[in-house]
Amino acid sequence: MRNICVFTVIMLLVNSLYFPAQDGLTLDFEKLFNGHGSVMLVIDPKTGIIEQANKAAVDFYGYGDKLKGMNIDEINTLSFEEIEVEMKCAEIESRNYFLFQHKLFDETVKEVEVYSYPMEYGGKMVLYSIIQDISEKKRLEREINSRSIIFSLILGIFVAIQFFFIIKLKSTQTKLKISEKNYRNLFENMSEGFANFELLFDESGNAYDFRYLDINRNFEIITGIKRELVLNKSGKEVSPSLDENIFGKYSEVALKGVNDDFERSFPELGKVFHVKSFCPEKGKFAALFFDITKQKNTEKNLYIQKENMKTTLESIGEGVITTDNLGIITMINHFGEEITGCSSKEFVGEKFDDIFKILDDMQGSIMNDIVQNVIESKNKVRFEEDSYLICGAGKKIAVTISVSPIIDNSDELLGTVIVFKDISQLREKQKKIEYLSYHDSLTGLYNRRFFQEEMNRLEHCRNLPISLLIGDINALKLTNDSFGHEIGDKLIVKIANILKRNSRAEDILARWGGDEFVLLLPNADERITEEISRRIKNSMESEFVESVKTSISVGYSTKYDKSVSMKEVFKKAEIMMYENKMAESNQVKLSIVNNMVRLLEKTKSGFTPSQDEIGKLPLFIKVMGITEEKAVQKCSKAFFYRDIGYTSIHNDFLNKSSTLTEFEWNEIKKSPETGYRILCSVNDLKEISEAVLFHHERWDGKGYPKGLKKEEIPVISRIISVLEAYYAMINERPYRKALTKAAALEEIRKNSGTQFDPDISEAFFQYFKNN
Repeated sequence: MRNICVFTVIMLLVNSLYFPAQDGLTLDFEKLFNGHGSVMLVIDPKTGIIEQANKAAVDFYGYGDKLKGMNIDEINTLSFEEIEVEMKCAEIESRNYFLFQHKLFDETVKEVEVYSYPMEYGGKMVLYSIIQDISEKKRLEREINSRSIIFSLILGIFVAIQFFFIIKLKSTQTKLKISEKNYRNLFENMSEGFANFELLFDESGNAYDFRYLDINRNFEIITGIKRELVLNKSGKEVSPSLDENIFGKYSEVALKGVNDDFERSFPELGKVFHVKSFCPEKGKFAALFFDITKQKNTEKNLYIQKENMKTTLESIGEGVITTDNLGIITMINHFGEEITGCSSKEFVGEKFDDIFKILDDMQGSIMNDIVQNVIESKNKVRFEEDSYLICGAGKKIAVTISVSPIIDNSDELLGTVIVFKDISQLREKQKKIEYLSYHDSLTGLYNRRFFQEEMNRLEHCRNLPISLLIGDINALKLTNDSFGHEIGDKLIVKIANILKRNSRAEDILARWGGDEFVLLLPNADERITEEISRRIKNSMESEFVESVKTSISVGYSTKYDKSVSMKEVFKKAEIMMYENKMAESNQVKLSIVNNMVRLLEKTKSGFTPSQDEIGKLPLFIKVMGITEEKAVQKCSKAFFYRDIGYTSIHNDFLNKSSTLTEFEWNEIKKSPETGYRILCSVNDLKEISEAVLFHHERWDGKGYPKGLKKEEIPVISRIISVLEAYYAMINERPYRKALTKAAALEEIRKNSGTQFDPDISEAFFQYFKNN
């Protein structure tokens, strides 16, 4: 019984530690709660409503899903007022162990023991209860205790009587006859099985079996063996599976008069007996049989429970150390060894307070004799996130730890249990979360939240002037669309570093948004702020990421009067920044796009006509039906920027000498839409964006990206299509040699009406044929 109490309490305390009321551990609590084999309930101590019940509880009580939402007084046989008193004890932890009678759905009443502890769940305090059915255990305990007392009494009486009659038998046969009736009455009405035997010997004088001489009525009852079937029969005849070793025991008793006391199992009966044998006469022996089957089953069940508890302790993921009532370590589980680096073999038997100390980091002090204090006070102590467990070797581990007394039903202190969880990684994560809550993860600068708090803090600052500078990255979206977000991120980091280099030590720099930065400058007037702004702009003139020059539009404002709010200062700086951006951004974007074209000329094999041929483009365009000078310039510009979308495609795809894979071809087919987005972002190039988007469409509708056909395709797109095909054919490509101009013209004519506009391709053919 004591073992049950000890391990159950340990398990309860482990659970109470494992499920602290903090958001980060809620998922772990639900997983263990719902999957655990023990009956568990979560109860509102104010109303008695059952708020949560795990599967084991639903199966045990038999109420199905209705169990959750029932009141505890519908299950407990006590009145609600009595239950309320008990729940209050658990809530304030004046008492956490209870014995109740609970009603099941089928009206069965079970004796249960309940361990109930307060915990925070769903934002309020509830009682977390573990229920164990002890009905059968209580019944067996009562029966075993009763039978043990009776056994001791009867055995004493019987042995005294037996020896009395044996002595009297030697002295007088007359008294035996007088007593025979009384003896027989006692023999037959004994509460335990009793049998008389004599040994059987072979020709060499060795005992090889025994014979049943007599058995009493209770022997028949507990064994199921009838008297008439065994009298004068040998042991092997009655029990064919009889263990040969039993003859040695009985020989010692019958021949040497040595009393014996042992357990004997009868597999064929499915029973276990406690056997006490003695010698009433040489060559004979008598035996008392006590049916201890239920007791052995109870012991087996208790052992299984103990082993299950032990297995649970070894697998819960928290360190557990137990001590006796003197503070001597009796057990360290596997996780305790891993966390502390202490071997169970090395420290079991040592005093806990000599090996371990607890450092309260918040108080900055080491707590000595923790276990001894718990033993003396019988009160649980708990140390939360700011605590460290210090091992004998000096190892320091961040832990949550509780030290609790183990007390039995008689209020006797049996020992203590120390349960601890290594939260080193959790603490590191919390530090990281705290850092990220005020810092931008990409640049490492302060984030918007921190900067807003600083602005609020400085709202009524007396150390004026205070200036605020806002910067917005130019062409970040264009960079992302053209080169990908990885290059865009590098651009952000590069600009952040430039801003840091040009800020003062006392300035506060933060990333305000995706492409915006803010700089708070205490004790800085407009002249100082303007100088810092100028240094920032100058630094960016020579800084590049890939082919993208770093550029930022800046605005600033200064607070000289404390009556002016920081919001007003921010607004003025923002307006100035947007005005500058309007003037600067388009120029920066156009510069980036032109850099892209130059980069393509270096990396893309055989796609670009010579400068002489580019100079003739207006003549070609006019031959194909466009005569207005503005339209001719637009067409020339569209041809120049037609492949700007290829900047987002890997060069290996563009210059591949073998057939493209399906994936590679699909990537290339995305280039017109990429080019369209890039050109739309630049005011001076918006007018040609649609022509570039559709210049890979075909006259027969089999082109991309939209599958347009015939006149649905803009005329400039149709012209560019012919020009691009021609120049691609007369230049060498990675996968083929260059064609002659005549062969290229023939291909243009051959694909007239399918790939190309027939009128445009014919005009193009005639012009080159005649020139």
